[in-house]
Amino acid sequence: MKNKNKLPIILLLVIVIIPAISLIAYLAFQNSNRKNQTNSNDLDNAVSPTDYIDQSTAIPTVDDSLDTSEKGTPYKLITPFSNDSVSCPFEVKGEIPGYWFFEASFPVGINDQQGNELMRVSAHTDEEWMTDEFVDFEATIDCTFKTKQKVVMTLYKSNVSDKRELDDKIEIPLTIVPQENSIIEVFFYNTKNDPNMLDCSKVYPVKREIKKTEAMGKAAINELLKGPEQDEVDDGYSTSIPEGVVLQSLRIENDIAYADFNEKLDYQVGGSCRVESIRSQISQTLKQFPTVNQVIISINNESNDILQP
Repeated sequence: MKNKNKLPIILLLVIVIIPAISLIAYLAFQNSNRKNQTNSNDLDNAVSPTDYIDQSTAIPTVDDSLDTSEKGTPYKLITPFSNDSVSCPFEVKGEIPGYWFFEASFPVGINDQQGNELMRVSAHTDEEWMTDEFVDFEATIDCTFKTKQKVVMTLYKSNVSDKRELDDKIEIPLTIVPQENSIIEVFFYNTKNDPNMLDCSKVYPVKREIKKTEAMGKAAINELLKGPEQDEVDDGYSTSIPEGVVLQSLRIENDIAYADFNEKLDYQVGGSCRVESIRSQISQTLKQFPTVNQVIISINNESNDILQP
């Protein structure tokens, strides 16, 4: 009788419990599949660390608007430009990456159209040149061509190694035209003509050939400040103007030239004769021009109490 009572219970367990366990196992299997699929999708959509890098800056590129050397180095030329006409002397200025330099300089050659080098100078920079960034450079081409010439200005990359494959250059075609010169006079006292300097205001002209310019008065004073050349010294010419004097400004108004100098003009120039000679040298040099009848000299814009005996 007892066994008969247990039979329904066993049947109930078989009918209810076993299907329930099977259902739970099936649901667990489906949930596991969904997780695996989600993880797979996450991996497919994962972002690589390199995707965060701005690819436009990862590799340096050359600005298409810039000119480049034979091997692709970009540069910026400020003056002169390709096919410009220039007269000697002329300045070369621009910017180029620092690796073009060695010891803050690189060679600049002037070649004729057959490739023969006519002259060579060095371009230099005052900036930090050990960099891949652009660095300012400048050079002075102090040429003396007397006739019009078509030339090629060549900027050579500095290469101190024996590896010629590291050479590089930039070629700029130019036309050099003869400069227009003018003859001016500068005035000095002369110990042969006036050995005792009986007249301290007495000064004598010597001729100088200079590049023609609109500022001829300034150019003449700057020539005066250079002092006499050696052959002029041999002929007895000398100057009373001290070394280190600089013309700071010159303007001409109503036939009056206002010439302002630095303080060196008045440095240790005691003695009435020397002071008179200084004034005469400056005044006569400026009065050679028809627009000047009177000269007012100043030092740091002060015209009173200067050049006193």
